[in-house]
Amino acid sequence: MDQIMETAVQTVAATAQLETAIATMRKHKIGVLPVMTGDQVVGIITNNDILDAFLNIAGYGQPGIVTRVVVHHDHVGVIFAIGKVLTEHDLSIQTLMVVNHQAEKVIELHVNSEQAADVNQVLTAAGFEVQPVSD
Repeated sequence: MDQIMETAVQTVAATAQLETAIATMRKHKIGVLPVMTGDQVVGIITNNDILDAFLNIAGYGQPGIVTRVVVHHDHVGVIFAIGKVLTEHDLSIQTLMVVNHQAEKVIELHVNSEQAADVNQVLTAAGFEVQPVSD
């Protein structure tokens, strides 16, 4: 066993950001990372844990529909402006994620299925480029 085991074990602090664990795992090409508090192992994080966290952040599995707003020229206040337009029409966002796509930002809005058409309509009327997304 000692001929094949890894002796320089990579770890991450329990207080670290998820991104730190992901970067460490990718840098060292590992799928499991011990989580430490001082010298004590308090858990492990796996690739599946990271995928689960992403799905949770993205709102996957929650009822609703995703709508994308394409921002060709990022500027201060664009997310505020989207929120303001939706608030003025009593519409809400369940989750929001900003994705860098080449030179653009794509803002993915997870919205209530019953409000999706209204969300798309009011955002388009306000001058936003909307790309509805299907499953």
